[in-house]
Amino acid sequence: MKRNLLAACSALITASLALQPALSQVSPLVIAQPNPAAPVASVFRDPAADPRLSTEEMVALLRQRVKYVFVLFQENRSFDHYFGTFPGANGLFSDGTRPRPAAETAGFEQAILDTDGKTISVSPFRVGPEHHAADLDDVDHSHVRMANKMNLVGGIPKMDRFALLEEQKYMPARINAPPLKAKQMGELAMAYVDCDTIPFMWNYANRFTLFDNIFQTTIGPSTPNAIAMISGQVGETQWVKHPELSGSNGSITVPIMKDPIPLWGSSSDPTTGPARQPANMQRESSGALGANTSPNLTFSSLPMTLAGA
Repeated sequence: MKRNLLAACSALITASLALQPALSQVSPLVIAQPNPAAPVASVFRDPAADPRLSTEEMVALLRQRVKYVFVLFQENRSFDHYFGTFPGANGLFSDGTRPRPAAETAGFEQAILDTDGKTISVSPFRVGPEHHAADLDDVDHSHVRMANKMNLVGGIPKMDRFALLEEQKYMPARINAPPLKAKQMGELAMAYVDCDTIPFMWNYANRFTLFDNIFQTTIGPSTPNAIAMISGQVGETQWVKHPELSGSNGSITVPIMKDPIPLWGSSSDPTTGPARQPANMQRESSGALGANTSPNLTFSSLPMTLAGA
């Protein structure tokens, strides 16, 4: 899959991946990073050299060997912003195996207004410690503005309005030349960092597994995409098979499209005794008691599969 520049996705690192043999026969799902660090190289084993296992054998081994799976994903940050230049990754300037010309990356060069009102262009550029780079500012990721930045034409995202629309957000009405802050915020949408700025994240990516083709399922709130990350859906199949569940929990319906808190850790949790989780009353205070609580979803997920229950 060709990656689009600054796609609305989250950088994802995980320590374990359940491979589907049918897919691995088409193309490898795990690609070894070139020239791994010495601690990694000493224990490295090429996935291509592993024996072929059936799905049943793979799941059995995972249940036997894997006790915890840690997933780190950076919300409201694109993959390219954090890992666009990571060696061996499908990122800003390479598909992971060869350099990629700018013309093959949608939105690589974008229009922006200079402070004198003239239209100029901006391309991806690095910011690092010498620029005091840190996550102190945040480009607009509201749902409507994100869709406009992607610039869908005939159902195809051109991905070419991130800089200009970010700049326009900070421009006073009825002026033709942006102030410096507006121009800088527009440029920020095209900035990326590397190992100098986020060394811990790059170290995790080097020592474990980095996913460079993960895309969120929808431009929406946090909860649906967090659920989809471990289950591949947010309740669509459950909703079709069990329509009677719709509206079973206040204003929340299945599938999950809003941003509810988990049942466990809410005032709706029926658990008693020391096993009961503390309720987050601040999150619930925006509506009726329990109205912002997720229903009890029952479709399969990676944790359920690994646990076998």
